[in-house]
Amino acid sequence: MKALSIRQPWASLIVNGDKTIEIRSWKPRTMAFPQKVWIHAGRQMDRETPAGSVIPTDLPRGAIIGEVSITGIIKYTDLKQWLRDLSRHLSPPDQYKKGLYGFTLSDPKPCPAPMRLKGRLGFFDVPASLLF
Repeated sequence: MKALSIRQPWASLIVNGDKTIEIRSWKPRTMAFPQKVWIHAGRQMDRETPAGSVIPTDLPRGAIIGEVSITGIIKYTDLKQWLRDLSRHLSPPDQYKKGLYGFTLSDPKPCPAPMRLKGRLGFFDVPASLLF
């Protein structure tokens, strides 16, 4: 199973089921849906956070924290479409730009405990020896 590295607090919002679209500037070359992936919480904390959110400072970082199914991809072509999905991707309205992609997510499952692992860009393989 592949993993996708995402900065906190977004990674935790995904595995807790609060964020159901992950925004990227790229789309996978090939992917069958649904596709299960591990969610890796990156070591960096994002400075941008959902409006009105209080973000805990002790969120796990540099670790696999759960899994989710990617069920499809949305190509954002206009602001109206972006605003329609605001409650699902949680990104501020001013971050819209033409050509962004949204990975639609379902069935989040947090890990019982974070599994330490160095992240990578894009989708990456997780060593089998690390998994439960």
